[in-house]
Amino acid sequence: MEEEIIEINLSGFCRTCNSMQTVTCEYIPTESGRKLDVMNCAHKTCRHHAACAIYREAHENEQI
Repeated sequence: MEEEIIEINLSGFCRTCNSMQTVTCEYIPTESGRKLDVMNCAHKTCRHHAACAIYREAHENEQI
């Protein structure tokens, strides 16, 4: 059986781009909820990810 991918669009201010951004996040189902699989921004190399509201919200959505 193929896993259903959950896609969520998040919007917020990006300090790196210095503008509002919409980021698409893809989650895969797990036994405890869901896991962030793809996030279409440079969050892995972004120097502002610790203070980023979009990054925080994307990871909070894993708990749902």
